[in-house]
Amino acid sequence: MKGVAGPGVQTVICFGHNVRGLKDEKLEELVEHMKRREIWAYAVQETWREGDVQLEESGGHLFINHGYAERRCHRGSGGVGFVLSPEARKAWEAAGSKVMHFGERIVAIMLKVPVAGGDGVVDIMMVSAYAPIGAAPLEEREQFLAELADCKEKCSEQVVWLASIDGNAALGVKRGRECKVLGRAGNPRTNPAGKLMYQMLAESRLVACGTFNGGTFKPGSYDTWFYPKYHVGYQLDHWLTSRGDLKRVRRCWVDARGTVDSDHRPVGVKLLISRRNPTQSAGFRKPPRKSGAGGESRMATRPNKRLLMDKGVQEDFVKAAVRAANLKDPGWKNEHSEFELLNECLTKAANDVLVGSEEKVRAEWFAAHRELLTAAVDVRNYAQKAFNEDPSRSNKTCLRAARTAMKWAVKQAKEAWLEARVEAMNTGKGPNGEHDPRVVWKMVGELKDGCSTWSRAATVRLKKADGSWCVTEEENAKRFMEHFGKVLNIETEFDPDVLDEIEQRPMRRELDACPLVKEVETAMKGMKNGKASGDSKIPAEYLKALSGSPAGMQLLMGAIEAFWLKDVTPKEWNSLRLKTLPKSGDLSNVGKWRGIYLMDIACKVVSDGETIEQHSG
Repeated sequence: MKGVAGPGVQTVICFGHNVRGLKDEKLEELVEHMKRREIWAYAVQETWREGDVQLEESGGHLFINHGYAERRCHRGSGGVGFVLSPEARKAWEAAGSKVMHFGERIVAIMLKVPVAGGDGVVDIMMVSAYAPIGAAPLEEREQFLAELADCKEKCSEQVVWLASIDGNAALGVKRGRECKVLGRAGNPRTNPAGKLMYQMLAESRLVACGTFNGGTFKPGSYDTWFYPKYHVGYQLDHWLTSRGDLKRVRRCWVDARGTVDSDHRPVGVKLLISRRNPTQSAGFRKPPRKSGAGGESRMATRPNKRLLMDKGVQEDFVKAAVRAANLKDPGWKNEHSEFELLNECLTKAANDVLVGSEEKVRAEWFAAHRELLTAAVDVRNYAQKAFNEDPSRSNKTCLRAARTAMKWAVKQAKEAWLEARVEAMNTGKGPNGEHDPRVVWKMVGELKDGCSTWSRAATVRLKKADGSWCVTEEENAKRFMEHFGKVLNIETEFDPDVLDEIEQRPMRRELDACPLVKEVETAMKGMKNGKASGDSKIPAEYLKALSGSPAGMQLLMGAIEAFWLKDVTPKEWNSLRLKTLPKSGDLSNVGKWRGIYLMDIACKVVSDGETIEQHSG
């Protein structure tokens, strides 16, 4: 997501594109392009989706849509929005998760981009806009331009204003020495809509980036749309910014390779964030990769807890944890508690033993058939490029065939995804080959949800008690703290004399003794897998794997005995982590969020009612 143009230069790459409809499968394809080409943010027009919707992908991408309240035709129409990479999503959330609407055709978001090295931030107001077609009434176009100018007015001078617009307006190129809106690069063709937009850009002190940073003067390289009948190219799609921020635009180009299927070409822009510090920021660091089978590069994965269902893997895991404990230096053990030793050894054992990706049946439909689908996408985009350059009958036939092949590839991938889950549901086999009902129910859930990896995102943007909006994540957290602090500390009146009526039971000193190994093992058997692990990041599966092994249980009992007999309490046991889950309704109301509290798994073992009950018996 980070471009490097030289020592100490930090940039981000953004795309703008009229996508001509953005169904779930097309959204999957677009995200795949963003990953392959390291696109930070993607502004889209003509999504053909209704309403204000936010969807999140399982990989962390976020789709923000703003469209008409109701469908105006069968296929859909209008709709603007953004697809944000995980890094861009963090920048959006850091700015308060703001989404601003200016009429039905313009949407804007605020982004707070951290400068590499932690030296400040750059505030960006990114806009996606879709103008009325050239044949639309003059009043409709004037209203759109007024809303676009209002959007620019709402942006302060300290914020970078950057807009991707399908203007349906051919602006042309520089019109004389006094022209500040356009540069010398670009398609010289103009239309009446372009002349009208030019006046608005001049009054708002805006510039069309592509005419200053075209990169090449090859004929046709600036065309973003082609008139179907005569196949004449026009430059209708633009990236706009203020004159003062033009220096941040390192490059702006029309991407002839294309991304998703559309009659418009995407327009890319490389935006300068900082040129002072060469150190990469954590928000822009590329994910670590390691070599996979066949020499292919793949992203490093987290330990796969499901492998512990195999008895052999479980034994290797326990041996690795015990070996890590035995290799620890005595000086390190003296400086750290038994609980820290337990965490350290289990974490190392998991990283060493539980390596391996999830079963292929759980791969998403696009990821599982990436090679087939990306090949079909590349062939289609190449055919589209050839047709744009030469609209002959043979090229048109090739383009139609490539689009048909793309549809067939998508159909095959989805059918394979469906068949894999049906087969897994029918066999119900877990990793160790035994029948596992959890696999069956997981497949049922996935079939019920469908093959889309997108789900509605619950954006945290709360209102304060006085009705004003929380701007930062810190303000949201403070609002949650105020609300749940009141909920959990409600004071009620009662009669203290009632306490004297409670029957007093004799004190049982035998409960002071530390629980036995058998009691701890019994308590762990009743713990559910797949639950949140708390601040120590040690899940229940790791602790349950120690059960039955004398050496493994000795490692766990060391931490429990230190707490029970020596009064050594791990800091993770003294606090609970609040997790908020959205209810239905207006999520800006803090009362529409439900709080759950995550306790450390090892603490649950000690405080488990079954452990205490057996211990007392």
